[in-house]
Amino acid sequence: MTIKIIKTRQKDFSIIAEIYKNEFSKIPYNEPWTKTLAIKKLKLLSNYCEMYTLFFVNKIVGLF
Repeated sequence: MTIKIIKTRQKDFSIIAEIYKNEFSKIPYNEPWTKTLAIKKLKLLSNYCEMYTLFFVNKIVGLF
C-alpha cells in the first residue's frame, strides 16, 4: 500500500475539482458544484493557505 502526501500543485486542480464536484453534490450537501467553480475556488484558496494532496497508489484521492 503506497500513500503519499505532497503540497498541492496547480496542475492537479483539475482532478481535485472533479472530486469536489462529485462529493459536494451528494447528500447531505446537495451543492450545485461544477468543475469550473471548483477550480476557481481551489485557486482562490491556494492564495491564502497551503493545501496538500493525498495520493493512494499514485492516484489523487483527497485534499487537505
